[in-house]
Amino acid sequence: MDSASSDGTPERVEGWVRRNPGLVLELIRKPVRRGKAFALNRALGYARGDVVVVTDATWPSGSTLSEVLSWFGDPSVGAVTCLKLPTGSGAGGVEGAYRSFYNVVRLAESKAHSTPVFHGELAAFRRALLEELGEFPTDVGADDSHAATRVALMGYRSMAVDGAWCVEGVPNSEYHKWRIRRAQHLVQHFAAMLRDLRSAPGGFRKILVAEAYLHLFNP
Repeated sequence: MDSASSDGTPERVEGWVRRNPGLVLELIRKPVRRGKAFALNRALGYARGDVVVVTDATWPSGSTLSEVLSWFGDPSVGAVTCLKLPTGSGAGGVEGAYRSFYNVVRLAESKAHSTPVFHGELAAFRRALLEELGEFPTDVGADDSHAATRVALMGYRSMAVDGAWCVEGVPNSEYHKWRIRRAQHLVQHFAAMLRDLRSAPGGFRKILVAEAYLHLFNP
């Protein structure tokens, strides 16, 4: 799904499809830019598989996707995301240490039940659950995290899994603005989830309360 991008992305996709004629891929182009969540919701109407994969990054290993998809053999799993490997001149120092700790937390939450923080670099969902939810939220910046958390509230597990790595491009300039924008999206997400804390499954409720506190009251 292309939402009126101006950086030549659809032309690159079309060229790639021509060079790979054995791949079944449909590029849907919309003339008006409406944002990521709108594009995802429109694309969902064209999805045919049991699992919908959303990605906006490169995968350092050819086994990343198969690692993610293998978890859907467990009927209790409703959504799966990756771990992040930061790259770029801004990736060292604070960001590198932060991401290492962050990945450990995502895995620990997933082993306990679910993580309420998903990554746009790679997020996979059971299509039937997305259809039951209705759509990705268009008023929350962290649409992937919000959808995954709503899946967990339905009683399924939303997990980050070891072995599924994605490359996160860290900007070389305006690094702090980038971090603030990322944090603001999660603040929107957790603020919207406050009303659902009581209805969260027991194993997930403590995680959701702790993350909501960290992002909203003690950022």
